[in-house]
Amino acid sequence: MRFSKGRFLLLLALICTMAASCGKDSDVGGDEIVDNNDTPDTPPDLSTYEVINGNRFIYAGIPDKYNTGCDPNTSFATISEDGYAGELYVRVQVSDGVKEYVVQGARIDVSPDEITVKDYDFSDGKMRTTQTDIVANVKKIRFVNCKFKGFANAKPYETNKMYFTFERCTFTGGVNEVNITLRNCKIGSFIGDATNPLKNFYCYDTFISDLLPAANVTGTHIDGMQTYGREGCEGGNIMFDNVRFEFPSIHYDGYDDNCNACIMFQLEYGNVSNCTFQNLYCNGGGKWYPLYVTDGKKGKTFVQDNLTVKNVKVSDNFGTIFYADNFDQRCKVENVEHFSEIYVSSIFVGGDDKMHVICSNDSHIDHTLTIKTDKGEYEFAIPHCPSNWALNGIIDANTNPDEPLKDLSGRPYTQYRYADMPFDIDCVVDMPAKYVNCIRGGKEILKVEL
Repeated sequence: MRFSKGRFLLLLALICTMAASCGKDSDVGGDEIVDNNDTPDTPPDLSTYEVINGNRFIYAGIPDKYNTGCDPNTSFATISEDGYAGELYVRVQVSDGVKEYVVQGARIDVSPDEITVKDYDFSDGKMRTTQTDIVANVKKIRFVNCKFKGFANAKPYETNKMYFTFERCTFTGGVNEVNITLRNCKIGSFIGDATNPLKNFYCYDTFISDLLPAANVTGTHIDGMQTYGREGCEGGNIMFDNVRFEFPSIHYDGYDDNCNACIMFQLEYGNVSNCTFQNLYCNGGGKWYPLYVTDGKKGKTFVQDNLTVKNVKVSDNFGTIFYADNFDQRCKVENVEHFSEIYVSSIFVGGDDKMHVICSNDSHIDHTLTIKTDKGEYEFAIPHCPSNWALNGIIDANTNPDEPLKDLSGRPYTQYRYADMPFDIDCVVDMPAKYVNCIRGGKEILKVEL
């Protein structure tokens, strides 16, 4: 989620124009606070900023709940019986009270080769494909600003000619199998794997979170991503880039906690090659492994060629990053490390005409975020993320042995739920401002000029 070159040049021109109009007082350097008492406020031209879900974004570098998913203020269209969503024919079927949306190859084969569906709500039933072997020509189906309970594009894996792209969509169910591209999507608030890629699966600028919203049934398997291969299929061409995983192991009394890993690469049924997992923020895992890499299970071994894991930040609430013997012989690993810092994921101007700086803390250390603008200086307490064992999970308490079991208000961490975690904290400051400088422990972590 990066500004285009054109948008960058537009912002640069805006900055230069403001500097010329404000004279010497606009020459902001370092952490200096500029006195603008004698200079009239010049509001930034908010029309130059990218509008996401009704907010005007100044910066949107890391996926969060504000800069991903569909716009909740949309008046979504729905379908209750077999018919068309835009140009896409969808079959609606109910069996034993369970609703499904089915995209049939027999109907889509006579449709345009490229179809866009925008502003639809399918979240009361999972969507899947069927009869994909009937499709003669490649069909590209694009969903924009839509809601889903889950989605699967499956058999026959090798000859499936349906390709699906989801842009700024929200999923409350898993996204699975083949020929899928996700951009700026939000996946979570359900129990189960967020994604099960097999082949031609690309996930960009996406937020995966809250995979334990309720008591977990014994034996439930929960990963942010798991690929295990399929018999008779050469899986691969999988990419996860700028994806954030945020699902700590919340433990509910009386239930087993089966939150496993953010990235679970465990081949069980077939070969999977050409996979890259890069630029990730990972906070989640049930034992000691937010990242898991192995080429087989139960005595079986499968081929995995060209597997890369790089530029990954892993919460320091875990004792280890990888779990699997000789994982570094199975994949190329670059710049994968624990981190204990807070980070700013996005900055936007909301409908209240205030600046919202969104900050998260995946680590076990309390931090303070200092925000400096030419309007003044602000400080925000950003509490730590409770560790797995403090949440009553099964990781050894030696991971963070000095961590208290209660927050400052005296509430036990075992009572915490996702909404209580220090994720996507909204730090509000005054507008208009000419720059915003985010500082942690005296060190600048982000500076944006308006």
